[in-house]
Amino acid sequence: QVTGSKVQVGDLQISLTEGVGLVSDLTVANPKGFSGGNLFAVGSIMVDIDIRSLVNSVYVIELISIDGARVLAEQEGRNSNIQALLDGMTTGAEANDASSEKVGGEILLAVKEVSFTNGSVQLKSDVFGETSITLPDFTVRDLGTSTDGMTPEQLGEAIAMQLAFQVKDEVVKELRELAKEAALDK
Repeated sequence: QVTGSKVQVGDLQISLTEGVGLVSDLTVANPKGFSGGNLFAVGSIMVDIDIRSLVNSVYVIELISIDGARVLAEQEGRNSNIQALLDGMTTGAEANDASSEKVGGEILLAVKEVSFTNGSVQLKSDVFGETSITLPDFTVRDLGTSTDGMTPEQLGEAIAMQLAFQVKDEVVKELRELAKEAALDK
């Protein structure tokens, strides 16, 4: 619902007694109008839950560790799949907010830290061809609080937006560098 694209999960393992969850083989399909490949794929996501918080109104997640995210960034003229995803997330969030108001007793979450490590971007540009970009490791902290949590949809959107902004920044840097090299060659 958050991305507006098909999302698949290969496996999900949760041990509430240990407060650990593992998501394997997560993929997010490209938005409509772009190639049939996956916009986003990751081998595993580890979630560390504060099990003491499960008796409270807001469940606290200590850490979400996303390792080895692979992003396909496609640039066709002025259109990009990353921007299409961001635009779709805004539309999806507005629809989710409207439907969330109708449902009572919704789960609320707070996340202390989300870490992205060993990420990469495959850039496909109609002007510059294909190139690989290493995504710098980054961390997002304090999404929601133990007294004022976020719905799962809000949390998903916040995490996806942070990754999308990081990818967009790296793609823009790479496209500028490629344009500069092309101009120097001419």
